[in-house]
Amino acid sequence: MKDDKFLDASYIQIDSCDTQTVKKLILLCKIWGFVKYYHPAVAAGKYDWDFELFRIMPLVLKAQSQGEFEKIIHKWIQSLGEIKTSKEVLTEYQSTVYIYPDLSWIEDSLSLGNNVTKCLTSIKRAERNYCHYYIRLEPAGNAKFTNENAYSKFTNPDTGYRLLALFRYWNIIQYYFPYKHIIGEDWEHVLVRFIPPIIHAKNRKEYVDVLYKLIACINDTHSILGGMLETNKYRIPVDVSFIEGKAVIINDNNKASQLTRGDIILTIEGESIEEITTRRLPYLSASNYPTKLRELASELLATDKDRLYIEFEHNGKRQSDFILCSPNKKGTSRYQQDKPLISYFPEQNILYMYLGSKEGGSIPENIRAKGVIIDLRCYPSEKIKGYWDIRQFYPDTTEFVKFTQPSITTPGLFRFTHTFTVGEKNDEYYKGRKVILINELTQSQAEFLAMKYRCAPNTLVIGSTTAGADGNVSFLALPGGLYTSISGLGVYYPNGQCTQRIGIIPDLEVRPSIKDIQNGIDRLLEKAIEEIVKK
Repeated sequence: MKDDKFLDASYIQIDSCDTQTVKKLILLCKIWGFVKYYHPAVAAGKYDWDFELFRIMPLVLKAQSQGEFEKIIHKWIQSLGEIKTSKEVLTEYQSTVYIYPDLSWIEDSLSLGNNVTKCLTSIKRAERNYCHYYIRLEPAGNAKFTNENAYSKFTNPDTGYRLLALFRYWNIIQYYFPYKHIIGEDWEHVLVRFIPPIIHAKNRKEYVDVLYKLIACINDTHSILGGMLETNKYRIPVDVSFIEGKAVIINDNNKASQLTRGDIILTIEGESIEEITTRRLPYLSASNYPTKLRELASELLATDKDRLYIEFEHNGKRQSDFILCSPNKKGTSRYQQDKPLISYFPEQNILYMYLGSKEGGSIPENIRAKGVIIDLRCYPSEKIKGYWDIRQFYPDTTEFVKFTQPSITTPGLFRFTHTFTVGEKNDEYYKGRKVILINELTQSQAEFLAMKYRCAPNTLVIGSTTAGADGNVSFLALPGGLYTSISGLGVYYPNGQCTQRIGIIPDLEVRPSIKDIQNGIDRLLEKAIEEIVKK
């Protein structure tokens, strides 16, 4: 397949984004995406489907009537060649199907016309195999989006390429996002909302801003926007977290600035934290509100200036100052720290394990302590050995999770896998008290581990709701040298209860207070010790 007609530009120009234009683009987006994933000729890689969009779009936009629109679309689809209809209807393990494809719209002959409806219905019933030019499944079962060009040469994509970004992303979510049904908004309505701003974006910044807002719509903490993006040059070298609804310095990095642990930030450059929150939340992609605040906290003190004017509260008194910034170093993270994996509390006979340890180490064998604290307020470090299956915790095999996986032959369908287990028969299992610490930093693999460890007898989960984003991540290229990502697998408890957006719910909710931070108290750790001692 060699097609270079649109390598320099899409040649799409839209001067007026009226209601009829939006309506035609909505239908085109849905048809283009459906044919992309369902038509065998497209699956075989016979067409550059991006460039096919640029060929058909001007014709659709010029259509003066419903009849003309129908004729253009019908001729286009017919040009792809004949298809062989499958004799089987749906045989993808029907008893395990959790979500069926959302395809009722192809039967809307009033909007599409009878001929187009018939064409789409025949494509739906086409014979397909597991080889597809634009999609395959990873070993874990999540989607891998292949042959999607990022068109990195276009630092400021033209109208056609911007619409391609929207159409590509919208259809990825339509057919391969396992949580589309719980994003909290009708997905077609999102398309209606974003066609005008994506068309009107005048420069790269506006284009990127629209993408940030679009990606935030799916409420998935795994969804990021990366690639050729400008980052802030500086930041104030402290860590911030929202505690009791306020932006609090939780780590002053050995007093690397005038701000100290426990200080409450009130305004930044004259803008209150409340105003910043209202302005920034629509751009932040996260599964739940605490995690959106986590993301906001991480960017609050990043800037292109070498100092920021901050009003803050210190020891109960309001102060203000220009706070010096440091170069914004890449690779710094609150999710893993320079602290040991293993610590002991000898007086209480308690073993503490921090799974985000950059130092690494091995999970001890044959634990004899009275209790064990597993700190999952982090992302597990690859330098730690043995954390994936702490088999000594379990007296027998225990079910703990099942997944939903997408389909290549029936795009939009998600079915349950079998239920996975942890542990094995072990009469000598560790019977001591086990406490797991979680909060909004507990995400993805850390959430998965919390589900796993929780199955062990005599286990208590302490903390607050986690990030609510579990399941292997799938990445997607977007025009302009960009990429985004989604949770590619659905993660569920054996009873079918969902973890996405909800997160891991603690048995005992404990949150730090501002006074705890000011006094250097780890409230969750203290509560864990208390629960083990009293057992």
